[in-house]
Amino acid sequence: MYVIAGPMIVSLSVLGEGSWQVPDLDGWVLFLGAGACSVIAWIGIIGGYRRASPAMLAPFEYTALIGGAIAGYLIWDEIPDRWVVFGATVIIASGLFVVYREIGGVISRKWFSSLPRQQDRQSRQE
Repeated sequence: MYVIAGPMIVSLSVLGEGSWQVPDLDGWVLFLGAGACSVIAWIGIIGGYRRASPAMLAPFEYTALIGGAIAGYLIWDEIPDRWVVFGATVIIASGLFVVYREIGGVISRKWFSSLPRQQDRQSRQE
């Protein structure tokens, strides 16, 4: 309910008095569809954070940058300039570094520990 009511209240306060038009049936269907999609998305996000660590889920949050760029292009014919691309690159690189620091070191240690050691190789050759 708040997903629909909140943006409507903010929109009303921004639009001012007298410019509000009551939505027709198609508008209400769009409002309800958008609200239902938002609720389903938030249930999925909350379920994901219950089952996995935030460091593991962080890269999936960066899809919002890509989705925002695509929506900006399709809806407003907005093409991201070099500074937007640079900023997105910095944000994504920082997040991937944090993920590597949190879980990548563990994975690397497990992988390297599974490799034969130099001493083992020498003893096999002799």
